Amino acid sequence: MASVSDLYAPLRDVELQIPLYSVGIAVLAVIILVAAPSTNANGGIKAPYIGSKNRLFTRFQFLNRGWELAYAGHVQFKNQIYKVIGGDILVLPTSFVEELHNLPDEKISSIKANVKNFQGRLAGASILLEGNLHTRILQTKVTPQLASFIPRIEDELKLALKNVIGSCADGPVELTGYATVLAHVSRISARVFVGDSLCRNQKWIETSLKYVNNALGTMFVLRCFPDTMKPALTWVIPSSWRTSAAIRDAIKVIGTEVRTRREEQAKNPKAEKPFDFLQFMMDNASEFDGQPHKLAHRQLILSLGSIHVTSVSLCQIWFDIVARPEYVPELREELEMVQKECGGWNKEALGRLRKLDSFMREALSLSPPSILGFKRIVQQPVTLSDGTILPKDADIMVVVAPISKDVATLPNQVPFDGFRHYRTWKEAGGKLNNSFATTSLDNLHFGHGRYACPGRFLASDAIKMILGEWMLNYDMEFVGDKSRPVSTPWHEVMFPDLKKKVRFTKRTS
Repeated sequence: MASVSDLYAPLRDVELQIPLYSVGIAVLAVIILVAAPSTNANGGIKAPYIGSKNRLFTRFQFLNRGWELAYAGHVQFKNQIYKVIGGDILVLPTSFVEELHNLPDEKISSIKANVKNFQGRLAGASILLEGNLHTRILQTKVTPQLASFIPRIEDELKLALKNVIGSCADGPVELTGYATVLAHVSRISARVFVGDSLCRNQKWIETSLKYVNNALGTMFVLRCFPDTMKPALTWVIPSSWRTSAAIRDAIKVIGTEVRTRREEQAKNPKAEKPFDFLQFMMDNASEFDGQPHKLAHRQLILSLGSIHVTSVSLCQIWFDIVARPEYVPELREELEMVQKECGGWNKEALGRLRKLDSFMREALSLSPPSILGFKRIVQQPVTLSDGTILPKDADIMVVVAPISKDVATLPNQVPFDGFRHYRTWKEAGGKLNNSFATTSLDNLHFGHGRYACPGRFLASDAIKMILGEWMLNYDMEFVGDKSRPVSTPWHEVMFPDLKKKVRFTKRTS
């Protein structure tokens, strides 16, 4: 049996790969086949375009200039509706979020929008259309019991510190930053979602990472092409093959675990059940949703959020901490005080880390995982307060990143102010709920309303614990250039520098 150290080995230098090498194979065919402009529901709305109106050209343009184009639209048409990607997406001002965020599914659908954004069945995401089992479990089982998950997260975090970073007793250790983040997040995520029996199973870790990397790669490639071409393209995109293979592997691993648990629980109904997300799904699923292959597939899909989004967010926040060492003494002081007064990691301690929480919110507001949020597909025509009618099937989104740079939103705007939100909270007498995981019109990274990210509280706690342990145990600096690493945009997503290395030195005081 492999040691825990062996399980971490494949993660030490992993890089997120965004394979675009297959695009060239199909470009000529697409140009020939797409001779006439296509239409969509957004076409009937009169609104200015950002970028070219040529849908084929602007899809490729948006791939590596998405942030630039979306931000330009926000600056130029901040209080207006405008179109990007040749009209594929209708970008609304945030002023409309308040009137839209609680509309029922019959009117606008968050699930359908996200499935479309992830390229549906072509990237393995269509299972989300079969029901909201995972959302219900996160909202009703995981979030209310986060306090019980904290010791499990801490246990896995301690192992990660030991096996990924080590004691640094023989001197500083240099590690690739994103790979280090991924090693911690993937292990903690597995502990919460699949439990003790699988969280250190190398096959499951490799399968979940393979799915995340290749599903994202497939998604980015397919977004460049018309819907009519996408099914054929999956036959020539290697990342698509690997995505399908990851789903098959997940069905084997999770399916076996589900059947084993059911057999054991049938033999001994009074035995204590595993305390994890998988068991919660097993206990609350319908007969259809509870089929082993369905549970396995849904579990894998959740890796996109629990591993990818959390890892990217954590890495961006961490890079801001390393690039701004002047914040570290005050953050450490808060960590040490709270740990002492609360007796270690627990729900109370995490809630009292207001300075760290403020830093996290500030960092993510300037380097969020995506520039576009509040994704919705219109199910029935919706009339906005200004009289605009959103037609059925309209694809709407909101720009979330530049909001944090608006003077109106941040009256004391500076390039970076890690304790901005802490001061605002303190000035309000501690009664203002402006935490990292709280959604509002100026904090839309997790969405807003009925379909705000259900796992955001878990992600917030995990990020605080990881950053806290790193700052308490190590001094950290970038290898080479000490300035903040430059992020790379892909479509609406922003990735941290995947190759930047960080030097860990054991703290002596």
